[in-house]
Amino acid sequence: MSCVREGYTGMVRSRGAMATQLDTHFNPEDITFAAGVSYLNEASALILFDPDQNDAIMLGRPVYGVFARNLAVEANINLEYVSFGDTDQSSQSTCG
Repeated sequence: MSCVREGYTGMVRSRGAMATQLDTHFNPEDITFAAGVSYLNEASALILFDPDQNDAIMLGRPVYGVFARNLAVEANINLEYVSFGDTDQSSQSTCG
């Protein structure tokens, strides 16, 4: 099975086709396929954070429950939960 042999970023043929479809300036090496958002969260955390540095991510409540497994366990990242009360956590007022 080429999908297994070609690694965790997806088959080279699929990445090449996507690069061509999106635009000519993408290389297949710039594109990653994953089996769902949970895996993308985990892969992003493993790439962006150093598990030996006691890194943390702030997450607004309510939160997707699988973050603890994807981020805290797999990537060794501390999760800091932030409550917004009655404020919509997606509103601009939470960024100011």
